[in-house]
Amino acid sequence: MATTSNSSPRRSRDISNFARKYLLFLIPIMTVVVIGTVACIFIFNPEQQVKSKLSSLAQHYYEDYFYTNLENSDQFSGDAEKALQKYEDKGLPPVTLRQLILANKASDSSDATFLSKHCDNGATSVKFYPEVPYTRTSYHVEYAYSCNFQ
Repeated sequence: MATTSNSSPRRSRDISNFARKYLLFLIPIMTVVVIGTVACIFIFNPEQQVKSKLSSLAQHYYEDYFYTNLENSDQFSGDAEKALQKYEDKGLPPVTLRQLILANKASDSSDATFLSKHCDNGATSVKFYPEVPYTRTSYHVEYAYSCNFQ
């Protein structure tokens, strides 16, 4: 009987050490798994990617294509305020995804392919609202998505 009572505390101490080592190994592994899962949801989510890529195309279109052409226009002789002031409330006419892709020839063609795969090029559009002081970056955008994220 004396042997049994001596081995029992030692056995519980061994189990306790094993459990502690197991938890110290398991906690970092589970943390990595949770972070990886959350990252995959946001990084590989087609809806988030479509929104990000469309936003990038819209920004490039307005700032580098539309506004540059407006500044160089003979009709307004570089006076962007005169040209954009009347569109502040009602916005410019909608620009379709097809138009954005065509105007952004220099942009990554894989973005255009990805967007075309998930969205209707004719029905997906953006509408720009110029804002005071009517500079290249003073505007906001409303998006009209016609996309399938499945």
